[in-house]
Amino acid sequence: MITGVIFDNDQSELKHISSKVRDCLALKVDEDSRIHECDSFTGFKDTLQALDLNDFCCMEFLERTGRDATLVLRESFPDCPLLLMVDGSVSPREYVKPDIMPSGIIIKPTNDNQIRQSLKEFMDAVLTGDGQDDADGMRVETREGVTRIPFDRILYIEACAKKVYVRTRKEEYGYYDTLDSLEEKLPEFFARCHRGYIVNLHRISKFVGADNLIYLDDGSELPVSRSYKRTIREALK
Repeated sequence: MITGVIFDNDQSELKHISSKVRDCLALKVDEDSRIHECDSFTGFKDTLQALDLNDFCCMEFLERTGRDATLVLRESFPDCPLLLMVDGSVSPREYVKPDIMPSGIIIKPTNDNQIRQSLKEFMDAVLTGDGQDDADGMRVETREGVTRIPFDRILYIEACAKKVYVRTRKEEYGYYDTLDSLEEKLPEFFARCHRGYIVNLHRISKFVGADNLIYLDDGSELPVSRSYKRTIREALK
């Protein structure tokens, strides 16, 4: 599953860019994709806040609002590959900055062939994982395709009915595996807290041993079995 966001105030240009992005994806991957089209800053901001995962962003960079929009993106997705579409009148000093980190830039006005080539190069890099380290995330294969989930987005992993479910703040991804197998693959800040749960220690806000409960930073609660209480208590010191 590939998820992306395209932001452009010009609806005609938005549809044009979206169509070419979808064409690139259709040639490269067999799985489904979710492309969110935004034609206003408010819509762009709301879309980002509603997403847990995002594989790329293509956005128009305007002199008055471009920086604000890119900072909103970086607040939610610090490492997301970003393609900027910039008017030639805007100084590069406005967008070539460490806190914006564009992966590619299209200078407007330009012709259709140049747009197509720039998008192809950008999407090739996104789909081959350039700039993404698998050491920072896990890949799960579901009916919708392969999804890369950064470890810091994972709240916990639950075992149920011969499958495991990776839970993020707004999504869950179920596939066939076991917690025993995952324990050997996950980084050290994941810990077993129960026969049916592995928790991201970085997402724990409180552990109440008397109640055998873990409280996560999104408000979720997980049980802690007696055999794992000491493990959790030691890990949180």
